[in-house]
Amino acid sequence: MLYFAYGANLNKRAMRQRCPAARPVGAAELRGYKLCFRRWADIVPAADAHVLGALWQVTPACIRALDAFEGEDYRQITVTVAHDGKAVDAMAYIMTGEQRLAPPDMAYTREIAVGYRDWGFDETILRRARYDTLNVGPGIAGLAAAPQHPAPEGDHPPRRRALWDPAAQQSGNVDQLIARGRPKPPRT
Repeated sequence: MLYFAYGANLNKRAMRQRCPAARPVGAAELRGYKLCFRRWADIVPAADAHVLGALWQVTPACIRALDAFEGEDYRQITVTVAHDGKAVDAMAYIMTGEQRLAPPDMAYTREIAVGYRDWGFDETILRRARYDTLNVGPGIAGLAAAPQHPAPEGDHPPRRRALWDPAAQQSGNVDQLIARGRPKPPRT
């Protein structure tokens, strides 16, 4: 079965941890949908829009792992994506219920940005979707029909483990974060 990832599961390293049997197939484009955020990535129908993502070949065990990762906030749908000039059916996840639009936290955005780099996508698209979700960009008009509910009171712990924790990295220096995973050069 093919799985179309457009959010955190673009991150190849994280996907290998969640679904070791999943195999990357290639980049794909979902037409007629727009990327938005309801704290987590979501896709919504929008004429003249498209979402970049990746196709993964997944097993039933992978699907169970993805279902557990996505939790009750998401449900599976079947979408038709363009891959290598062909239309291909794939499974994807969309949010259930009517959560309000809300920007993602920086840790989650960073996890998706790593995935964008993994697949060679322009990160400007990700930044644009986050910006539009803040209700300051022109692209939000297509999402106006989404109900806007007040945010619940109190602090909410992140639902997912992220690759970047801004509290652990006071400087917020992305280059230091990337270099952290590489061996240090010898001192001379």
